[in-house]
Amino acid sequence: MNAAASIGLACAACALGGASAGAVAYMRLERRNRARRREAALMAQGAGKKALSARASTRGAVLRYAEGVTRKLFIGATEPISPCVRAKRAGKTRRGSHYLAQAAAAGCRKEISVSGYCEAQLRLTVVGSILGILLGALLSTELAITLGVAGAVLGASLLPRSVRALRKRRGVCAERHLSEMLEVVALGL
Repeated sequence: MNAAASIGLACAACALGGASAGAVAYMRLERRNRARRREAALMAQGAGKKALSARASTRGAVLRYAEGVTRKLFIGATEPISPCVRAKRAGKTRRGSHYLAQAAAAGCRKEISVSGYCEAQLRLTVVGSILGILLGALLSTELAITLGVAGAVLGASLLPRSVRALRKRRGVCAERHLSEMLEVVALGL
C-alpha cells in the first residue's frame, strides 16, 4: 500500500468517525429535547415538579430500568434475549411466579410486566457478569472468573431485592397512615 492510499484511508476513517460522533450527539440532543417537551407538557397539565420528582424518588434506578424494558418489549422496540420471554411463557416460570407474588404487595404490577421483569433480570445478570469479568481481567484470569460469577449473582439478585425493598417501603408507609385512617373511620361512625 502506498503512502497516498494510507493517507486516504486515514482521512476516510476520520470522516466516518466524525460523522458517527455527530450522529450520536444529534440523537442525544433530540432525546433531551423530547424529555424537556414531555416535562413541559406535564407542567402545563398541572403535574408540577413535585409530582414529577415524586415518582422518580419512589422508584429506584433498577425498577425504572425494568419499567423501560417492559415498555420496549410492549411496543416491539427491542428483541428479548430471555428464552422464556421469547416463548411467551414468562409467567409460568419460577422467577415469574415469584415476581407476581411480590409485585402485588409492592404496587409495581401495572408498570412492570412479568416478561419485562424476567428480561430485565437476565440483562442485569449478563451486565453484572461482563463487568465482573472485565474488572477481574485487569489482574488475573482466576479473578476474572471469580468476579464474573459474583457479578452475575449480584446482577441476578438486584431486581428482586429492589422489588422487596419497594414492598417493605410501601408497607411502612401504610402502617404510618393506618392510625389516621382508623381515626377518620371512627369519626365517621
